[in-house]
Order: sequence, then C-alpha cells, then structure tokens
Amino acid sequence: MRRLLIQILTFVFLLPITSLFAQPCKLSKQELQFQSQLQHNYELAVEIQDSSFLLHTLLQLYQLCPTDTINSALLLSAYYNSGIFNSCFLLAKKLTNQSTSDLSQLRFLALSAEKTERYTDAMNAYEKLYYLSGNSMFLYDISSLQYKLGRYAEANTSLIKLLKDPGVKYFNMMVNSEDGVIQTIDLFCVALNLRGLVLVELGDKQNALKSFNDAIALSPDFHLALMNKKSFLDKFMNGVE
Repeated sequence: MRRLLIQILTFVFLLPITSLFAQPCKLSKQELQFQSQLQHNYELAVEIQDSSFLLHTLLQLYQLCPTDTINSALLLSAYYNSGIFNSCFLLAKKLTNQSTSDLSQLRFLALSAEKTERYTDAMNAYEKLYYLSGNSMFLYDISSLQYKLGRYAEANTSLIKLLKDPGVKYFNMMVNSEDGVIQTIDLFCVALNLRGLVLVELGDKQNALKSFNDAIALSPDFHLALMNKKSFLDKFMNGVE
C-alpha cells in the first residue's frame, strides 16, 4: 500500500497544496466548505498512507470539479496504479472525448486500454500521442501493438521510421524477458530486436537475423535479443549461424 501511494503521488509532493487544489470551477459557499474538508482528507490520506482513502478523496474532488485537470490526472494515476484498469480506461475515455490534446489523459487511455485488451483504443491513443508530441517512445508503442495485432507490414514501416528518428537515441526502456530478466536497454536496440521478430513473420529471414545481430552488437548483454536470436537459429538454421 505504501508503494502504491508513492507511485500515484510522486510528482504531487513537489506542488504546494494551494497549487494542487487550484481549480477553474465556480463553487458555492457550501461546496467550498466541502472542498476544504476534502483537502484535509487528502492531506490525512497522505500522512497515514491510506491509498483507499486517498482514492475515495480524489474521486470526490473530481466529482466536485470535473474540469480540474490536476485532480483528474491524480485520479487516473490512482486508478491505474491500483490496478483498477477498467475504471481508469472509462474515465480517460470520457476525459479525452472532451479534450483530445491532454497528453496525460491520452497516456492513461493508451495504457489502460492495453491492460484491458482494448487494442484499437490503445492504438488510436498512441497515434494521437505521437502526432501531438513527436515522442519516439510512442512510435515504438504503435509498432509494438501493430506486431501484437499481426499487422506486420505496418509494424515494419513504423519501425523503419523509428530507427531513422534522431530522437530515438535519447530514450531507454525497461525490458522484461520471458525468463524474468529485467534490463534497461537503449530504445534503438529494442526497436531492432522487435524488427527482427516482425521480419521473421514477414518471411525475411536474412534481415531478421541481421536485426537481432545489430541489436546484440550495440548491446551485447541484451538478454531478450540473445534469446530471440537463439530461438531463430534453432528454428530456421538448426542452431547454427
């Protein structure tokens, strides 16, 4: 529970309480009194590290002023980090239908859509995120989903674009392998590994092997790429390169 509280409030602790609860809604005197009580509840939830109480308080704050983007972002984060992915998705969907340019809301929409296997919604959200931000990470997310959905030609096109993107060199990713190894790997190498998998599905074995080799050459300890190369060699070349 303590870990959850830290996850959903990491950046919030940097904000003064007056900034956190600043909001654009016109509230009656009674509503202002209720808001003040909720602010105290929020502070208490943080102090006693009660994530359930915190989630309930954030929901009440959102209901009091749905147009407050800070409160809505906190509520989305609380839902997601609590593993309440369906509620996170439904709220993010509602919010992004009202405003399609809020990157935080779109990000939670994409993440929660993936978690609930709403892959078309996730794809649409990632495409909007990439269009609005130009962030290379979102292009990787798009290509990864295209691969997952069996849209291999599209995934290959996206990965070619990503690998040519100058911004790709500025990002690292946490990568999990099937046997539980977790590593931080350069996004360029991760994209090469994924392109190897895509090219296998497209029947281009020569360039698939080259992609795995290129990823390993740049990151020799890249466990997932080493596993994928071994699997490729075992399946297509009797274990011999």
